Amino acid sequence: MKTALDVLIEELEASTRQPDTDGAAGRPTGRENALRPFVPLPSALPEAKREPEWPPESEVHAQRFGQTHARLFPLIGKRVWVAGGSGILLSVFAEQCEILPDGANRTVRVHPKDVGLIH
Repeated sequence: MKTALDVLIEELEASTRQPDTDGAAGRPTGRENALRPFVPLPSALPEAKREPEWPPESEVHAQRFGQTHARLFPLIGKRVWVAGGSGILLSVFAEQCEILPDGANRTVRVHPKDVGLIH
């Protein structure tokens, strides 16, 4: 025996369901939008989810030296983001960067691709 829900599911799967209206006015009630997926606009995304833009001088260094790690050169002495949190970028080499994590007294070494901008 089919329930009202089964009939509704069949109609939705077949895309034959018409939007409900509020009587004589014939205006949609808004329920027809309930099945549309929510897609946030880029401006609606939280700050933490947006990738910060690299400063222009970083791209100039990457082009000048022909190495991707060179884009970190302008950030030496500034706070950067790594997997363990944030810290001060002390040195940059092709295979490793040295960072002093916030609140630590010892440096850590990470690969340059693992270094990002502070959000």
